[in-house]
Amino acid sequence: MSYADISKKLNIKNAAIHYYFPSKEDLGVAMLKQQQESIAALIKRLNETSTSEEGQLRALIDIYGDINRGGMICPIGSMGSDIMTLPKKVQKEVVIDYEQVIAWLTTILENGRKKKKFKFEGNASIKAFSIFNNLMAGVLVTRLTKTVSFQESIDLMMSELLNNT
Repeated sequence: MSYADISKKLNIKNAAIHYYFPSKEDLGVAMLKQQQESIAALIKRLNETSTSEEGQLRALIDIYGDINRGGMICPIGSMGSDIMTLPKKVQKEVVIDYEQVIAWLTTILENGRKKKKFKFEGNASIKAFSIFNNLMAGVLVTRLTKTVSFQESIDLMMSELLNNT
């Protein structure tokens, strides 16, 4: 996406974007930092309201549902696929974004398993990795197929995770 594409979508002059973000690297870093702040604020809000582990997981899933319904793609997934071609500062922020989500998801899973709300085998961080991969890939792959919806794949994942015994 070019500065012209962005300025057209926002209905502002190209120069306005260049003023605040002289390079695409600056723009990428700012976008990723904003995403980190949004996720941190969501985590804080959910913790302050004592949202259950299932509720927190569903909040993360809702983010990816919104991405899917909006025809967008996950910034972590899209930038992660080209990580070696990105400027070092952008690479660093993509990794920070990824680690933030994985740490949150790992905590959700560990706490949910302790409370016997979630049932899964093995290490919670590996399960978090698997769930996050499913979310990112689900957004992309459901664009290719009409036979499986994003929501169907999420429903299956949740039914396997929830401890209904």
